[in-house]
Amino acid sequence: MASKYEGKTVLVTGGGGGLGRKIAENFVNDGANVVICDINKDLLADFDEKVGSAHSGKTLAVECNITSQDDLDKLFQQAEDKFGAFDIVVNSAGIIDRFTSPGDIELDEWNRVLAVNLTAPTFITKRAVNGFLKSNKKGAILNMASVASFKGFANGVAYTASKHALIGLTRSTAAYYRLKGIRCNAIAAGAMKTNIGNVLSNGDFNMEGMQLMKKTFGEWEGAVVELDKMAKLVAFLCSDDAEFINGAVVTADGGITVN
Repeated sequence: MASKYEGKTVLVTGGGGGLGRKIAENFVNDGANVVICDINKDLLADFDEKVGSAHSGKTLAVECNITSQDDLDKLFQQAEDKFGAFDIVVNSAGIIDRFTSPGDIELDEWNRVLAVNLTAPTFITKRAVNGFLKSNKKGAILNMASVASFKGFANGVAYTASKHALIGLTRSTAAYYRLKGIRCNAIAAGAMKTNIGNVLSNGDFNMEGMQLMKKTFGEWEGAVVELDKMAKLVAFLCSDDAEFINGAVVTADGGITVN
């Protein structure tokens, strides 16, 4: 019996570690060809050693700064040279701000966060959509959003604005291309044990902003989502079983935003 994603090619941004790594591993274990990109050379080497070696010829790990248009061009070209056009694209890479308020945000911090969290997914989506159309594929795009996509105190202003806007990108993509067999969905994720979580534990942050977040969400008790389960949700939303789910924002936060 063929594996579920046999013959499919998947791109996972930020795939060297954290959630992106789990998403990539889940897809390759289910038979897909998987391309990851990351800016961290050590994580890419570790992926090649532990995942690539176990799935010979099924993976490609590319060093890529997703805020660079030249790097994105090279990434898509390398992937196409090895596997052909993508079938699935997962915009998993993301960064946070310092829980910075609108009254304290500086342009450098704003630009840095928006470049990774919004501009990069936008121009990855552009390349993905054009690739789907050129190869006549029914492609799927999955954007990793956040509870900050519809809450004001889940992080600072730059992160919150970027994740709100990512929902707009998701719905706009779905609306434009739904009649061409291209789907785009988002997951509004809650707390996870990711690289971002590690930064939260060790970073220099606006404490007032962090306290507002804790007041809104408590201590996230019972709401921390396991990465392997999130990866399976990503895979389902990108699968043929979910072909009628398009333009959706699926909340995966243990119910913490229900109230």
